[in-house]
Amino acid sequence: MSNKQLIADWAQDYGEGSDFFRVRVLGLPPAASESQFIDAERVAQAQQRAPIVLPDEPLVAGVDFAWGGVDENVIRFRRGNDARTVPPIRIMGEFTRDPAVMIQKLEDVLTRDWRVGDGKTMKVAMLFMDSAGIAGPVAARLREMGHTNLREINFGAHSPDYKYAYYRDFMWAKMKDWLATAAIDKSSDLEADLTGPGIIPDPKQRVKLEPKEAMKKRGLDSPDDADALALTFAAPVLPGGGARKTVKSPARVWG
Repeated sequence: MSNKQLIADWAQDYGEGSDFFRVRVLGLPPAASESQFIDAERVAQAQQRAPIVLPDEPLVAGVDFAWGGVDENVIRFRRGNDARTVPPIRIMGEFTRDPAVMIQKLEDVLTRDWRVGDGKTMKVAMLFMDSAGIAGPVAARLREMGHTNLREINFGAHSPDYKYAYYRDFMWAKMKDWLATAAIDKSSDLEADLTGPGIIPDPKQRVKLEPKEAMKKRGLDSPDDADALALTFAAPVLPGGGARKTVKSPARVWG
């Protein structure tokens, strides 16, 4: 049973129309606003759309680390326009204070054959990892184990496209465009994460997403699911595996 007094207190403190109340009590995504980066309608259509994938599309994975906090470690998979067929993996942060847990899990992700539909299986062609925390040592250990198809991505690095402030903004923009033709699962966590971040002002008129700290002040959780999916757009992955390096401006190379 719900704690009616606590809900009443939240309604008084935050208001029933607040994002905090919508997400924590009503189980709804944050309310749309002019500053919202990804609108709910775009997400809803992607939840209903049937996936269409070319036969040679590689399977790409992204992992967003929590490292012992209240947030979750999330691993998400994408094959072309299909981010639904291979289900995500979530591991509570409290269970991964020992890096060996994630090393073992990611070793399994890179080793096993994944069912991608129509009786077909394939291995992950490339794993993109959030470089925050101790991802570097984890990646080093996986490479010692023989895995070369992985790359660390710094969310706070400069964007390879001048229209976006940071690499995270760049990946989210790629993901937003992809959602127009994509198929995703009906996870309420992913839905709330995708529609959660707003855009904040930038003196250079670039797209700049609201930081996670600001989201938490609005009562929203860290967008672990969406960040994991966004990582699959860190660089193009060729059909045979391997991330391609693409020159986006005279001074920057990404991928």
